[in-house]
Amino acid sequence: MATLDVTPVPTATASADGTAGWFRVLDSTEAAGSGLGVFDGAVTATGGGGQLTLSTVSITTGLTVEITSGSLTMPAS
Repeated sequence: MATLDVTPVPTATASADGTAGWFRVLDSTEAAGSGLGVFDGAVTATGGGGQLTLSTVSITTGLTVEITSGSLTMPAS
């Protein structure tokens, strides 16, 4: 299992309204425009058990959203 280090806590200010339900991790090449992700995962509010947890999944414009934790579990090879 890999665990996301959230020290200091990453934050962002929302630029739109919506509900966070999933996320995609990109490498630097993919972030430049290919759109292919390294992996996707579920987003939940803190305590909800998703691979990425946010301070809230109900996002409104101007709200500060914090990443509170993250993890990735892969099968043994």
